[in-house]
Order: sequence, then structure tokens, then C-alpha cells
Amino acid sequence: MLLPIRRANFKVSEFIAFLNGIGAEIGVPTNIYEVVRYKAFTADSKKALTHIVYAKESGALTYTGASADHYRAYLEGIEPDIEERKARRLKNTSAVRAKLLKRDGECCWYCGGLLASAESNVEHLIPISAGGNNALANLVLTHNACNTKAGNLPLAGKLELRAKLRGVTA
Repeated sequence: MLLPIRRANFKVSEFIAFLNGIGAEIGVPTNIYEVVRYKAFTADSKKALTHIVYAKESGALTYTGASADHYRAYLEGIEPDIEERKARRLKNTSAVRAKLLKRDGECCWYCGGLLASAESNVEHLIPISAGGNNALANLVLTHNACNTKAGNLPLAGKLELRAKLRGVTA
């Protein structure tokens, strides 16, 4: 299947949804030419590698790393099997958790209480079901109980719950 060669034909949001489904960590573009930046495994890698799709000023696309292979898989509807995806997500979870601890400290994002690793959960501020992704900017650490209270609330509802649990009044 042919890859799109122009930015206008590249389905960014659908591709990001596909990447989220295979356990990729979506990054923030570092310059105006990056269309998508992400970390994901390839068939022969033991750790997640960075892959980027660039757009030149003319709109022509350049694929680096395995981004062309990943986009072809998206176009053809090919996904890694469920066990492979679970294994990849588990490998990423501890690294993501470590990054979140370094960024946010050891307190629950909702209630502010100290987290014990056995009772903490990685929470999506914007749920995957609402178009959220696995970018670190969309992730926080929470107590399991606080995460359960939040359920699948939209971001505004999660902010209200956070204020309530922390005793903040408007």
C-alpha cells in the first residue's frame, strides 16, 4: 500500500489513535516540521525507539525510524497480537511511572496524598475513549481509589473532583 507523500493526505489523528492502540508513547513535536513524534517498539527492538514523520515546507513527508512501517500497518489494518501489545505496555509502564514520579513527585494528582507504588495507578487526564493519548502531558499518578472515583469523567470533571478531594473551594 502506498504511503501518503503530502501532509494534506496524512491522517494524523487516526494514526495517533492506532499508535495508542499498539502501546506507543506519543511525544510532543520539537519543531514545526514534525507531524508526529512517538516512541514504539519495532519487530527487532528490545526497547521503544523514537520514530518521526516530518513535513517539508513543500508539504512533502519524510518518514524516519519505522514510522513508514507503522503507517503502512495502520493503512492495512494490521496490529500486533494482543499478547505482544500487553507485553509492550507492561515494559513501558515502569518507565512512564518513573518519569511521572520525577515530574510530579510522590503525591496523588487528585487528593494530594502520598502514593505507595502498590496503590497507585497511571491515569489519563483526557480518557482514551474521548480522544486522549499516552503522551506524558496527558498522564498523572493517582491512588487506585481516587482513579475509581474519577472513572471516565471528562477533564473538567476530573479538575472538579481534584478540587473537592483537596478541599479547595471556589
